[in-house]
Amino acid sequence: MKKLISMVAALAIIGSCGVVSLAAEGVESPSAGTDVVKAEAEDPGIIVHVEEVTLTDAQKSSLQEAAGDNSTEAYDVWLEDGSTGDDITNDADVYPLEVAFMLDAASNVTGILVWNDADAKWDSADFTIVDGAVIVTFEHLCPVAFELKKAEAPAKEAESSSGKSSAQTGYNGLIYIVSAVALAGGAIVCFSTAGKKKANKEVM
Repeated sequence: MKKLISMVAALAIIGSCGVVSLAAEGVESPSAGTDVVKAEAEDPGIIVHVEEVTLTDAQKSSLQEAAGDNSTEAYDVWLEDGSTGDDITNDADVYPLEVAFMLDAASNVTGILVWNDADAKWDSADFTIVDGAVIVTFEHLCPVAFELKKAEAPAKEAESSSGKSSAQTGYNGLIYIVSAVALAGGAIVCFSTAGKKKANKEVM
């Protein structure tokens, strides 16, 4: 009987581990499709650095006006001469310059905005998407903002109305299995105990 109880407990533990693992797999990164993972210039001698940028209030206001209802991700871009290690400024004879940004999901990009410091506003820039890379043409060195697709409302409403994601469904299924195993184990213990009591009475 002790072995049987131990087996039931082990099955419950294994089921619980499966629940935790499944829940973790169902969590999507909130930044999926927006992080810049790499950037390369058309000139292999130029090293492109892409960093998070802190926008001024004026830049934020102008960006919101330029992007409208679209969400945006802004980054600071600066260039380095691969042979000397020196920064490449706007005075260098490298512009217009094409830079390829490799994103998690380039297909989410619907527009490119570059900061025009002279006019204190964001301008649209030419871009193409090739083999998962967003290729932007820079006329000068400046921050860049990626306009992203809006989330599809019907899909969210459907998920909200159902109240369950695929991960949640799997979670509930495993809960049912673990509960069933535990109930079965409890029933076996009860029947075994009752059988022992009956046998003792008959002996007496």
